[in-house]
Parts: sequence; structure tokens; C-alpha cells
Amino acid sequence: MITTHELLQRTGIKSAKTLTRWHQAGIIPEPVIGTHPSGRGKIGYWQDWVVDRCVRVLDLRQQGHSLRSALLVLTDEATDVSDGLSVTPEDRGEDGHSYRRQFFSAVLGAAQGMTGDPHLRERLGQQLNHGHADVARELWSDGFNPIVVFDGTRIDVTPDFMIAHRFAGAQNDETSLLVVLLHSFMRRTQTGGEARPTITPAPKVWSQSGGVMTEYEVHTGGRLGFSLVDRTAIKVGDTRTPGESEAARGE
Repeated sequence: MITTHELLQRTGIKSAKTLTRWHQAGIIPEPVIGTHPSGRGKIGYWQDWVVDRCVRVLDLRQQGHSLRSALLVLTDEATDVSDGLSVTPEDRGEDGHSYRRQFFSAVLGAAQGMTGDPHLRERLGQQLNHGHADVARELWSDGFNPIVVFDGTRIDVTPDFMIAHRFAGAQNDETSLLVVLLHSFMRRTQTGGEARPTITPAPKVWSQSGGVMTEYEVHTGGRLGFSLVDRTAIKVGDTRTPGESEAARGE
């Protein structure tokens, strides 16, 4: 066993208060209180393996994990070891523990590369949970391309084409979204690396003019990088009165 002082020295943790906080969060065990080596007073002693646990927690925190999400990862890792699992790339799609752990790391790693705001990454890590990983895998298995969308307060795991609806419905000009693409991660981690998704966006927009709603296909290219295709346009709605429609036909 090692003392608190030795544990801090070997891990680089600056304060014993950090150890107390981690213990209270259930990440490391409670220290054994014993007599100080000098024979005066009491001191905390820790199991030797706590050093490796603390180093792993520091690594997860550096990746952007909160204490809560770090505990989830540590729990999954402990389950893998206790089950005697040797996880291969082919196994990852079936092994929920390994897949979820990789999901957390992929999302938080991407967020770290996209934003220098550690508080934003910490909020993301605090909310990220197994349910998000499971939704991503379910969407992928159904043929969709999942993405993670975070607005600073809420995480959504949704098909890629739904992001347009999020932006279109935004009423606040100051709204910003952190969007993590999962296509490469899902292909790498799912059994057999299936060539999904099978359901992909076919961009279309609705344009309203004079009470008539028209649907246009969107093609890439053109002056703005896209163009609306007139030849396939169809009317999808009409809010004009019969009199207004008749007058328009007569023009």
C-alpha cells in the first residue's frame, strides 16, 4: 500500500482534495486510515492498483470525459477484464461494453478537435451516456447514417438528414451546434464493417410564393454551389382562395 503523498507524487495529481472527490464519485475506493510512518497522527493508505486507476482517469479527463462518463468507461473496462474478454475488431459490434467505450472516446475526441472550450466538452461528457451509443447503433443497423448533435445543453443522436430540420427551425441567430459525424466510426466498429448506410439524403426544399408551395430537388453545382431543379418541381400546397387561384390562371 502507498500513502496519499506517494499517490499524488506518482500520478501528478496536485491535491488530496481531488482524491477525495474521486472517492466520493465512486471512481476510487476509500483509503485505509492508519498510523503515520512517523508514529504521530493518522494518514490515508491506498491499494497499489489505485495508481493505475488514477492515471487512467487523468487520461479520460484529458479526452474530455466528466467524472460521470469516466466512471462509465472504467466500469465497462472492468467488466471486460472480469469476463475474460479478448475483444477483436470482429467482436466489437456484439460487445456492448467495448463499443460504448469506443463511442464515448470517438465523440469526445472529435469534440476536442472541434472546440477549444473545455467547459463545452465537459458538459458534453456529463450528458453522454450508454443510451446515445445504443441509439447510434440502432440507427446504423436500420440503414441510417447517425450523427451526434449537441447545442450546449442537450445531446441528440439522429440521422444525418435531420440536421437540416434543426437549423431550419432555429429561431435564435446565436444558436450554434456541435455536430459529430459517426460514419467512419460506425463502419469500423460494427460487425463485418457493413457498407451502410442504405438510407441517404436526397435534398429537396419547399419554396413558398404567392400562396403556392413548390417542392424542388436540389443539385450540387452552380454559382452558389447548388441549384434548384425547375423541370422536376411539383406543387405541394396552395393556400390561395378559389378566386385568387382563378385570377392567377387568367394572368
